[in-house]
Amino acid sequence: KNKWEKYRVELRRKGFNIMDETHFITAKDGSNFRYKVDVTPKYKHNRANQPIPYGYADCVNYCLTTKQAIMIHNMEADDAIGIEATANPEGTIRVSEKDLRMIPGWHYDISNKFPSPLYVTDPGDLIWRRTKSGTGYVIGWGMKWFYFQMLVGDRADGVGGVPGIGEKKAYELLYDVYTLADMEDIVYNQYEKLQLDELYHKNKQLLWICRYKEEIPK
Repeated sequence: KNKWEKYRVELRRKGFNIMDETHFITAKDGSNFRYKVDVTPKYKHNRANQPIPYGYADCVNYCLTTKQAIMIHNMEADDAIGIEATANPEGTIRVSEKDLRMIPGWHYDISNKFPSPLYVTDPGDLIWRRTKSGTGYVIGWGMKWFYFQMLVGDRADGVGGVPGIGEKKAYELLYDVYTLADMEDIVYNQYEKLQLDELYHKNKQLLWICRYKEEIPK
């Protein structure tokens, strides 16, 4: 919290208008449109049997009453944030959520996993990093991050990517590509090689964070 407050002071010093904060909560009612995408295994199948954390209801009530949070239906809080950030490009996304890195605008990562603060623009970028143990991993942002996830999938949400493609291979395919058309062609071709054209279109629905309300399926 203290680090965030220092950041807000710095923004004010540079002349930025600090707007009110908006908080979102995803309703646990199964209405998220991604649950309706016909894939096997189902979206977030890896979380299906996880119990609701102790005190969850109290936390939700606190956010709704104290923070005036908005309860989100039919989509995820990520989509609501993506739509809000697109409509208000001078705002800052303040959440430790890798998927939101595909949304243009200011980002402030409270976990220090990404460069912060960071202004994201398309097509974005990918960075290969190494841990102290020597293993490699990729961080990224913008549309390039979206296409990277299309190749490797998203383990956190139980979404598979292209079989046989890991982070290193996906990085090699995309790191020096800077047009959206070329990224699209590269990723689609990897699916097409394995006759996974249908999965390509379904994964786009599962992995894309919406920027406009019109993108939410009816």
